[in-house]
This record gives sequence, structure tokens and C-alpha cells, in this order.
Amino acid sequence: MPDYLLRDQAPLTEQEWGLLDDVIVRVARRQLVARRFLSIAGPVGAGVQSYPSDRYGDGAAQISLFGAEETGRVRVQRRTFVPLPILCQDFTINWRDLESARRLGVPLDTTASAIAAAAVATMEDRLIFGGLDEMQQQGLLNAEGRQQLPLGDWATTGGGFAAIVSAAEALVAAGFGQPFTVVLPPALYARLNRVYDNTGVLELDQVRRLVRGGVYVTPALPPGVAVVLAPGPENLDILIALDLTVAFLETTSMEHHFRVLEVLSPRVKRPEAVVTLGQV
Repeated sequence: MPDYLLRDQAPLTEQEWGLLDDVIVRVARRQLVARRFLSIAGPVGAGVQSYPSDRYGDGAAQISLFGAEETGRVRVQRRTFVPLPILCQDFTINWRDLESARRLGVPLDTTASAIAAAAVATMEDRLIFGGLDEMQQQGLLNAEGRQQLPLGDWATTGGGFAAIVSAAEALVAAGFGQPFTVVLPPALYARLNRVYDNTGVLELDQVRRLVRGGVYVTPALPPGVAVVLAPGPENLDILIALDLTVAFLETTSMEHHFRVLEVLSPRVKRPEAVVTLGQV
């Protein structure tokens, strides 16, 4: 492990460190949503503090008999440098709990580390979906140049499906191909779990057939906002400098203090690949 995590200074055995590492991985896999459909770049190293955020124009391929004609080139149209923020949550292990587990020969209680990992995972999805203007983080809901359409009336049968049809049409018109990904807050996701007209098929299943991709639910989205996107790495991804891990901080007042942390940032390369419903 890197020296800056200070693991060799912690009063834990390799087995106890393994328990902490395992629990944060399990929590992250269960809770994280954006990583299920976005590509990952990295890790590039925790010391990397910023990265070039590039915006690309659309390519227009040509057909030619001999290929001697000049063609348009896909190139970077705008480049800005964006900081890579640290997402973290501290937790504490009491010295008596540690000694008790060792004396009784039982595994160390990892509840505190699991809660800390869940907090960081929640913050990661909020950052990727919502962005953070004050730290120059552009997520799916605040990316400049994203497409925005009305949410429509999801209270009526077929209203949600019609809104997602409009979003898919906007993506196709902008030159993006299926599969598309749909991300919903819990309330809108629940409204898709009803029979569509007289088909005997859930509206949610109709949506899946339409977009040919995944439909995900996350509390990181506001209640009245949905997202439909083309999730390829050429459009957007997550840049990771340091993946989710645990560091030792210090021992004070006979308590051992640790930190769950990660360093990452969403990268929206082609904002037209994102359609937000309900943000007009």
C-alpha cells in the first residue's frame, strides 16, 4: 500500500486490514449506481490533482473513391483543467473493541467502516449526477451543452414512456446510437411499474425495449428529474485518481481514527449525449 495511507503505523494486523478493505468493496458494489453504466479511466495516481477536460465536436465521415480528398477531423474544440476532488469520511475504532475482538478470537466489528464507505459512495453518485459548480465539477445535471426536455406527466399511464421516447429521439437526432441508459429517482421509477395501456406489459419493460440498455434508480437525482444518455466512453466516463480505500489517521485518547477516501471526477466529453428530463 502507498506510504501516504500510513497503514504500517496503524495498530491493525493484515487480517484486520483485510476485513476493512472487504467491507468497503462490498458496500461500494451494492450502493454505487453511476459506475454500473459509465466507463472507468484510471486509477492515474492519488498525486494527480487536476486533469484536462476536453470537449469534442461531431465527426462527419465521408465516402470517396480514392480517399485523396481533404476530410474534416475530430479534434478537441475546448480544453479546461479541472481539479480532482477528494471524497472522504472518517470513522473510529475504540481500543477496547479491538482488544476484545482479539481476546475472544472473533472478527473485528466493521460497522463504522461500512457506514463511512456508504457515505462516500453516496457522495460519489451525487457528484457524478449533480456535479459541483464551486469545484468546477460538471456532472450529468449541470454539464454545459446537455440537452434539456420537459419531464411530462408521469402520473398518467404512458406519460413516462412518452418522455423517454422524446429523449431517445433527441439523442438519435444528435447522432448517437443505442443502447441508451435511463436513470431515474425512486418516485419516477415506481411509476413505471404499472401495466402499459392494454398490453399486459409493464411500462418499465417497454422502456427497456425502447432504449435497449439499462434502467437504473438512484436517490442522487432530484425527485422530478430523469436522465437519458448514450453511455459510451467517447461521450463520458469517470476519471479515478485513487479508488475507494482506507487510510490510517492517528490514535488519540485511546481511539484509532481512520478515513475512507477516493479521488475522482466525472468527465463529460460530449454533453449532447446527455438528455435531462424536467430541468427546463
